[in-house]
Amino acid sequence: MENNKKAEIKTDLHAMNKMLMAQLPELEEKRKNELSKEIRNLALAEDGAFKYLMLLSNERKDYTVFALRNKNRLELADTLAKEVMECLENRGQIKEFDVKKDANAIEIWIDDAFYALFVYDLGVIEI
Repeated sequence: MENNKKAEIKTDLHAMNKMLMAQLPELEEKRKNELSKEIRNLALAEDGAFKYLMLLSNERKDYTVFALRNKNRLELADTLAKEVMECLENRGQIKEFDVKKDANAIEIWIDDAFYALFVYDLGVIEI
């Protein structure tokens, strides 16, 4: 029974966040630049030990994988930040974001939909 209550609370929190995000204005340019910087930092995390990032929104059934090529990591970070920002802006208005450093992830709200950008190496099997 206690697990059901926790699930209800989580669901209600997500629903409240959706309503709040729908009412927020789009991020200002300064804040978008901060997001771009955080995406760049994510690309540089772990000394470039990963090769794939995923942008995921379960509710929109939107799954995008970014394959990081073996080239200069600083150059790659700049390119990745530009490409991810373009990808985000094509999906709607970016409302807010939160960096989860311990998980090498960024949580992003676009319109009223929740997205996560995270390292995805374990989800890709190369043969």
